[in-house]
Amino acid sequence: EDGRLFCATFPCLVPDTSPLAHVERNYNAIMVRGHAVEDLMYYGPGAGEMPTASWVVSDILAAANGAVRRHSRLVFRSPPMSKDELRGERPFSHYIRMQAVDEAGVLARLATRFAEHGISLKFVHQEPLEGSRVAQLIVVTHPHLSSVLDKALEGIQGSGLLTCKTLVLRILEL
Repeated sequence: EDGRLFCATFPCLVPDTSPLAHVERNYNAIMVRGHAVEDLMYYGPGAGEMPTASWVVSDILAAANGAVRRHSRLVFRSPPMSKDELRGERPFSHYIRMQAVDEAGVLARLATRFAEHGISLKFVHQEPLEGSRVAQLIVVTHPHLSSVLDKALEGIQGSGLLTCKTLVLRILEL
């Protein structure tokens, strides 16, 4: 929206209705959104974990520096970008799975910790784990920056309310 390019590689949840949700086995896909063409997906067999990652990073850096790559299937033309522009963030909703002590008030204290960092919760589900005093919590947030969530979770992890490491996945809203 502001003319800046956001490029990133990370695990995330995608809607089942998206073609990205159906990329299987050793296939790779890249979704590109353009003003005139809307969504385009480039799909094909991958070259393996490390070679593919190397080429993706190489192409992103080339695009950010305005280079033209003819040995790749795609030709990038863009103005050179600063490192700060490449490292930019954008808001995402997040899926968070955590295990907490199953006592009265724990969920309220966790919600307060999120609120102290300006993180709004969209969905919360709590289910006791059978035979223990631990509950599994599933939380989905409204969109916000991942760096803000990291700070909130750092405080939550140190609070003594959680019994194990937290799982966090971004949600790609298409």
